[in-house]
Amino acid sequence: MIPRPLILRNLKQSRAIIAVYLTVCFFILPVNTIFTLSRWDHMQESGVDFHVASHNVNEVLAGGSGSNILTTLLLVVLVISLGIAFTGAERNSGRMSCQLAWPYTRSQHYWSKYLIGVLVIGLGYSVFYGFSYVLVLTSEYAWVLESLHLIETLVWPVTGLVSLFALSFFIGVITGEAVTQAVLCFVFFWLPEGAQVLLRTFFAVHTSVVEGVQSYQITVATSQFLQWFQWMSLISPPASSAGIFWTAFSFIIVTAVVGSWLFKHNPIELNGEFLAIKRLWPLFSISIILCFAMFGGWLFEGASTLNESGMTVLIIYWLGAIGGLGLGWWIVNKLKAMSVGIASK
Repeated sequence: MIPRPLILRNLKQSRAIIAVYLTVCFFILPVNTIFTLSRWDHMQESGVDFHVASHNVNEVLAGGSGSNILTTLLLVVLVISLGIAFTGAERNSGRMSCQLAWPYTRSQHYWSKYLIGVLVIGLGYSVFYGFSYVLVLTSEYAWVLESLHLIETLVWPVTGLVSLFALSFFIGVITGEAVTQAVLCFVFFWLPEGAQVLLRTFFAVHTSVVEGVQSYQITVATSQFLQWFQWMSLISPPASSAGIFWTAFSFIIVTAVVGSWLFKHNPIELNGEFLAIKRLWPLFSISIILCFAMFGGWLFEGASTLNESGMTVLIIYWLGAIGGLGLGWWIVNKLKAMSVGIASK
């Protein structure tokens, strides 16, 4: 059971982000629906074939986010910011150290924050979705709801938003301060797209020097795997799939459980450092160095304008990779020495 004081405290410190999130949901769902119904009235009065326009009902009840990238990005920023407010911002301000001195277990602290975030994001979106549904249902265009796909327009967007909150919250558990958390959220958010580009170049360069080997099949298989992690597409139906949904849903469950265990063993004295879980340093160090090496290779290969042979391109790629590897090694050492001033220290 989650104590009432923890619920009130967490709601109080995140009330501004919650208010903005609910306001955005209000505008992209009920308000957008009202304007759409008005536009449909105008189309009928103008003699436009309304049967064609009615197919937009799925987009309308998905908040119109599928046709507005700014709306989608705003929702993404808000749910990620909510995760930062519950974790990284508390570390920086020293509130987390104070809260953990309260007579409650760390599990209660963890789940009070996590469940508030999930419920606000899920219920807030669902309630305004319901308002939009009722607006259409009580209008003269209720018949268009026959073509509505509830799973794609409600379950998928809510899962996508919650998965991004889970990502932000989990990163906040393993990192030591808010700026690091925000940067890593940005990195992991774009990681599937970035990884596709880096791996495509890596396979193309290395298979070009081997006769009879084509990089196309490897690239396609890699892209199909990485697209399951493009959870932003869940917020923009129908540009998504059941595979992406189940990947996001599994991520939510796994990170919630693992994050709870890590939070219970998270030493407060590491607040302000890059990682609050020292055992993760080897994994992060290798990942950072590898990513910078591949980025350097991609950069050098892309900057090459001559029509070189396969072996020449390979050499150019590895010159960039070695430079990126050195840069990654330097950054890792700087991050290990990083320490941000914390109010409680």
